[in-house]
Amino acid sequence: MDKTKTNKEYHERVVLGSDGTYRWRYERSIYTHPDELPAVLKAFGAIALVMYIILTVITASDGFDEWWSLTWHFLLALPIIALVATIGYYIVAWLKGGKYKAVFDMDENMIVHRQVDWKIKKKDVVGTALILAAAAGGGHLREPAYGIRAESRKVTKTLYKDVVKIQSKRSSNTIYLYERVGKYDVFVNDEDFDIVLNFLQAHCTNIK
Repeated sequence: MDKTKTNKEYHERVVLGSDGTYRWRYERSIYTHPDELPAVLKAFGAIALVMYIILTVITASDGFDEWWSLTWHFLLALPIIALVATIGYYIVAWLKGGKYKAVFDMDENMIVHRQVDWKIKKKDVVGTALILAAAAGGGHLREPAYGIRAESRKVTKTLYKDVVKIQSKRSSNTIYLYERVGKYDVFVNDEDFDIVLNFLQAHCTNIK
């Protein structure tokens, strides 16, 4: 963890800001980590099931043969629905640039997860280029103080007092925070995984 003070800037490593908040950014390939695909498949499957139930009720008086025909076509349609949903998921992933990008703010009371699009200003690009050039010439490589600014798209806030269970999956760089009515994901790079996990375990005092 980098303890360099910063002002609402996000780095790959966890950084402690001057306001006492830990911040970092995380990026992963949507293609190799299709975390949202199961939810998409479940949603399409649920819609198909509701339609099947409605049609079954409507045709209930038409006899067994009509019901069996409907059921058979429904079963045949399931793989097609799954294929269409999967193709749609990867098309959306491609439109997003194939990357899931998020930033996190973690303080003493809660952790905030923001899904974002990176917005890199010209000075950031120039600064990064200079740093890489210095590194190539044998200089010291360190992340710029200004980092990369982020434009929020979706924000999720999790209060530690509401967390009743914590699980972690190091292979996918994910920490799962469970509330009574939901589950929230925290992504963190390998280098700081244990630091963030230990911090959350220490601050979520209502874990059963």
